[in-house]
Amino acid sequence: DVNDNAPSFKNSEMKFYISELAHVGSKFVLEKAFDNDVGVNWLQGYSLSLNDVFALNPYTIGSSRNVEMVLKKPLDRKQQNRVLLVLTAFDGGNPQLSGSIQILVTVLDANDNAPVCSQPEYEANVKENSLKGSVLTTVSASDADEGQHG
Repeated sequence: DVNDNAPSFKNSEMKFYISELAHVGSKFVLEKAFDNDVGVNWLQGYSLSLNDVFALNPYTIGSSRNVEMVLKKPLDRKQQNRVLLVLTAFDGGNPQLSGSIQILVTVLDANDNAPVCSQPEYEANVKENSLKGSVLTTVSASDADEGQHG
């Protein structure tokens, strides 16, 4: 067999939406590459762009070479709300051929921050003849979470 086919992916990108509460060790199955060559010129493995969030875990089922990402550290949307990666599939030909797919991970917010008041204590004085529904004071608070959690 002549190495005339590079490994390739059906799609140009994969998207994942992962909660910042996902556990270290969580696995995410990635699209597998295909290669029309055979033997040593066929798909030999995968590599993932350098990052400190996900590790690559290739595995074989029968003759199919599959791959998944494994979360290797906790996610924190406030520090990094997106992770951009590139998965590359390579063959064993000489010269070696490869194909790539982009991976976009969006880190979803979780309700992991308590609201914080702008001051530690509030004091209000109420006049004896105040009308029902009178505003006594205004409390201001903020929350580092966003959306429905903020």
